[in-house]
Amino acid sequence: MKNHGLRVSVALAVAIMALALAAPGNATAAPKADPLRALTASERSLLASDLEKTAIVDAETGTFLKVERALPTQPVAQAGTHSVCGSSEVCFYSGKIPYADIAITGKGVAKGSWPARSGYYSAGAHAIFCWTSACSPQVSPHTKVSFNGSLVTGTSVTLM
Repeated sequence: MKNHGLRVSVALAVAIMALALAAPGNATAAPKADPLRALTASERSLLASDLEKTAIVDAETGTFLKVERALPTQPVAQAGTHSVCGSSEVCFYSGKIPYADIAITGKGVAKGSWPARSGYYSAGAHAIFCWTSACSPQVSPHTKVSFNGSLVTGTSVTLM
């Protein structure tokens, strides 16, 4: 009889522990993936610098795939035939006619719905660009990024 009671007590203790571990307060959220995980140390360093650079980002996840030093004489690429971005302005590039590039000025957050964005340029600002499926990490000045041939709908730009 004592043996049966011990088995029940152990089984009950195991069940209580399992319930406690499964409780919502004990659940740990999966860590957010590092958007720079695919970059080498030198690419990360270049991305954080104020040097002119170009980068390629996965449009679905916001993961940076590649960063390269841009030639100082290389003009800032502007997609489409209409442009509202000057070469020294923060810009969310259009990748499709009839949409125009969108220049962002000042400090703070600019929100909108800008379809068919092919990439962005941070000009002289530290900025965070968001689109429907992701946001970039804060990028340093003079960073030009493309969405690797994809088009996204831009939703906000934060200028620091």
